[in-house]
Amino acid sequence: MKYTPSPNNPGAQVDVQDTTTTSANTGGSFRLSADDGSPMGDSHRLGVVEFTGAEDSSGTQVVGARIEALTDAAWTNVENGCALYFYTTDGNASQTNVLKLDSNQKATFSGVVDAINYKVNGAQGSDGQVLTSTGSGVAWETATGGGADANDHDHILHQQVFS
Repeated sequence: MKYTPSPNNPGAQVDVQDTTTTSANTGGSFRLSADDGSPMGDSHRLGVVEFTGAEDSSGTQVVGARIEALTDAAWTNVENGCALYFYTTDGNASQTNVLKLDSNQKATFSGVVDAINYKVNGAQGSDGQVLTSTGSGVAWETATGGGADANDHDHILHQQVFS
């Protein structure tokens, strides 16, 4: 199925517009669903959004990125766990899962997380503090131990290296 551009938004091929009074529970809605008459099984896909583009002048479409929603348990009337998987493409159409957001409120990144001004439990920490394990999470604490005193500048692991 192909859609023609919306007269109200010529740049969009699909324009979902809600004309009811705006509120916290109104607005345009786009739904992807799966229903074959049976409950969803574990790791079954609810839907996928793919972002594609032409890689040549013949119109060959290649996925540049995609977002999938997969169940993370078999579904019942009391279990509807789902995870979102984010994929990016590199090289020759090689897709890699770069982020998973699961139903346990856990984000799993497949690579390095590079961020500015990290906050943990709402705090950024102070100069000289380090992140430590609390047994139930992490917290900022003042670094203790492991440092050398002013007279240890010529010792490594308590072995004199200069005399």
